[in-house]
Amino acid sequence: RASAFLSALYLWIFVLIYNPGTVLLALAFVFTGIFIGLLSSGKDIRVFSFNFLKDPRHSFFSIFALVVVMIGTITGLYFSVQKTVGTAMYYHGANRAFAKKDESAGIQKVESATRLIGSDTYYRSLTDVYIAKLNEILSKKDTSPDTIKSEFQNMLSLSESAAQKAIAIDSTDHLNWTNLAHVYVAVVPLGVAKAYENADGAYIEASKRNPNSPGILLERARLELAHKNNDAARKHIDEALALKPNYTDAIFLLSQIEVSEGNVGKAITQVEQIALLAPNNSGVFFQLGLLRYNNKDYQGAVSAFARAVTLDTTYYNARYFLGLSYDKLGNSQKAIEQFAYLHKALPDNETVTSALNNLESGKNALDSGEVKETLPEKGKEPPIKEKIK
Repeated sequence: RASAFLSALYLWIFVLIYNPGTVLLALAFVFTGIFIGLLSSGKDIRVFSFNFLKDPRHSFFSIFALVVVMIGTITGLYFSVQKTVGTAMYYHGANRAFAKKDESAGIQKVESATRLIGSDTYYRSLTDVYIAKLNEILSKKDTSPDTIKSEFQNMLSLSESAAQKAIAIDSTDHLNWTNLAHVYVAVVPLGVAKAYENADGAYIEASKRNPNSPGILLERARLELAHKNNDAARKHIDEALALKPNYTDAIFLLSQIEVSEGNVGKAITQVEQIALLAPNNSGVFFQLGLLRYNNKDYQGAVSAFARAVTLDTTYYNARYFLGLSYDKLGNSQKAIEQFAYLHKALPDNETVTSALNNLESGKNALDSGEVKETLPEKGKEPPIKEKIK
């Protein structure tokens, strides 16, 4: 009895303090039951017995109550097993789908799990899987245009259907509406009819359910940029910054708009503001250095790239442009130091090797003409030939 009591006590303390799994919770009940059973067998506690078969009136209600409890227990067990199986099936399928390992089987498992459980969270994840598949279909090169068009339309329909089902389960959750918007945003650049209008409408519905979210406003700004409407994008960015003045993603998007319109000076000012708000973000200092480099402020570029390299010594693209900036300032020794470091880390990179050879021969790093001095495309690292971060 003492061991059963101590075991039950230990397990219940563990249950109360921590977040236990199903096994520990079950063990707590098992040892509690054993302890109570030992007490009753030793007559340490009083035992009350009730025979409901002697009285017909009592037996009817007692049997009815037992049947209800049994049905409830079996039903609860069924749904519990269903949820457990569905969850395991979902995660197994999602891992396959996103890792591109037996992708078709993975998607089928995710679909089956989503139908089994019927959760809006799972339908949102299923939408993400379909959107990823959309992009994969568009990247096919050895497939006929008609086949690509048919597969694309089918996958777009599946994406929209999954997003709509999430909304049907819970239309009050703004995440379900932004999830629907993501489906249309993915096809806005392709000129799909009504894609922009549908995406904007979904974002409006999301804003109604979460009016104080700067993230939704930023997503609307990105939608307007994809729709080539910079003025509307600026408006949404201003609204997002009114809600969150230190919203670095919004300020950075605004700087991208300034760059696209040729206002590099304004863009630099805005990224400098981000650098003040995020002094330990190497990516921010890289972008700042890149803007200064393209604005021919090579001394300012050195300062920004050096900060990025200090924060992340393996940020090879920042180190690459740091070397180019030193070269532009005529400090060939410092430039050689940076490219020698890169050559040691990346001995097979032809761009780095060529720049180092040029510098050691007394030439400019870019004399070979292999590297273009342009800003990177949105979301991409700049022009080292191999993506090395």
